[in-house]
Amino acid sequence: MSPSPDSRRPVSVGQRIHSLLYGGRNGIVYAIHGEQHPEGVQSLAHAVMHGGGAEFDIVFDNGTISHRLPECILRGVQWRVHDDIADADEIAAALANAATMQATRAAQAAETRQRADDKRVRLATASEYRHLKQGDDVYSGRLAAANIRIELKRAFPGVKFSVRMTHYGAVSVHWTDGPRQAEVEALCRRYKAGRFNSMEDIYEHAVQPWHHVFGGLEYLSVSREESAALVAQAIDAVYAGHAASLAAIPKPAPEQFRRGELIHVCVPGLARDLHTLICAQLRDVA
Repeated sequence: MSPSPDSRRPVSVGQRIHSLLYGGRNGIVYAIHGEQHPEGVQSLAHAVMHGGGAEFDIVFDNGTISHRLPECILRGVQWRVHDDIADADEIAAALANAATMQATRAAQAAETRQRADDKRVRLATASEYRHLKQGDDVYSGRLAAANIRIELKRAFPGVKFSVRMTHYGAVSVHWTDGPRQAEVEALCRRYKAGRFNSMEDIYEHAVQPWHHVFGGLEYLSVSREESAALVAQAIDAVYAGHAASLAAIPKPAPEQFRRGELIHVCVPGLARDLHTLICAQLRDVA
């Protein structure tokens, strides 16, 4: 496959280029390393470029710099080499702008790190969290699980919770009756140090100062099991709230709900099945 039409031309210092990457950037070549061999650049399947001999330093108008970009990349489909050449003053101005912007970004990053460090210190010394364990366990979930146990015991005395690590970075919380699932999730959620992005099939970390002090985890599973007594209570509440609609439907036993038999029982006038109504009620029953 032959290179694009402009890929045969030699590139000079000052050559203006455009990169389609990262939303598009205009740049200037300010240094060339090695000898150019444009005739040796080839494209495989319009995607993978190889060949060439030189490397290029490029300064972009957004203040970023690419060091020693291979010739085969510069002559690829995601780059455009323009005819006009920037003079020495323009190159100097572009490099000065890049230096200023990089310094600004470095200062902002340092300020962000300092704020995070300050917050870690405040968390580590706060009297309201002195009951929690501290350590350096941001990802495994072991420290997070220990602190979740402590917090659940304080928040919901008398309720027996199962808090365990199912594998590295994953913690499962399970209990019967007691607090609503949303209440427990709200307490545990701050230990979660990221989320899985199913669209891109990657895990996106979002580590906060809290995780550096009290532990973090990557995957959290929270589930409440309802006893037969609680299910019976929810069924009674549903029948009391929809007495007219359910008048002709015999009140089921909790075992029928557990077996999924009520999914096919349609409630007249509500366009919903009885199983769904009971599930909704269970979310509000404690």
